[in-house]
Amino acid sequence: AGHAWWGNKFSWTEPSGALCSEGFANYGTALMYENLFGEDAMRDFIEVSAQDYWPAGSIRGYFAMLRQGDEVPISQASGWQIHRVSLPKGTYFLQMLREKVGDEKFFAILRSLPILGNNLSLEELEAYFSDRSEMNLKVFFDQWLHRSGVPHIEMKWSVHNAQIDVPQTGGYRESVVAQWTESPKTVVVELLQKQEELYDLDIEVEIQYYYNPPIIRKVRFNEQTLNFEVKTEGRVKDVKLDPNRKILMWRPAYGPMPE
Repeated sequence: AGHAWWGNKFSWTEPSGALCSEGFANYGTALMYENLFGEDAMRDFIEVSAQDYWPAGSIRGYFAMLRQGDEVPISQASGWQIHRVSLPKGTYFLQMLREKVGDEKFFAILRSLPILGNNLSLEELEAYFSDRSEMNLKVFFDQWLHRSGVPHIEMKWSVHNAQIDVPQTGGYRESVVAQWTESPKTVVVELLQKQEELYDLDIEVEIQYYYNPPIIRKVRFNEQTLNFEVKTEGRVKDVKLDPNRKILMWRPAYGPMPE
């Protein structure tokens, strides 16, 4: 059903055919899952495919190919790589693009693409999305479509409890009692990009509490290391990186990290 439009009726020039045929068609399947079963089901489909369906076309299958050393950038995919690279990675890219520009603009842009004709390059696709969304998307397109691999991000965090002034010792020390009376407390988070070439990411961090609803903070992460603090009002239980799976990056569920 997806190919009735993407890649058949509406064709593309190479090297964009890998994304704009297989990627868009498969993303249509992801949207179907979202509309029928909810957002989690859509993200599950992108990550592991559907039951009794082709698992190599999922992100987990993509990481298996990464570990074999057979991956190429989407912009260079051809032959069998169109399905093994552009189908899973391209689908995740389109979902990230949708979240970056917003649903209203994203779907309006998709519906208006035919005015460009039926032969379109990745550069033209980038320019059109940038113009219609009123955003400069060059870095975003470059890092996901013209580069191999994905980010590998390591997170460390700790809770800094309330401190009290102790003049007789010449400084501050942690106070068990002051934890209940001084507010807010602080969670210190450190993010590290472990791959060689850096990504420019807007990534979410979720602070989970024992007795209060969780809170989410979005941070710009375009350096090797990022340290930031989050003021809290409750007893912290855990901190989750990208809890809603909005960023394509390595996760333990995808298998061992590729070397």
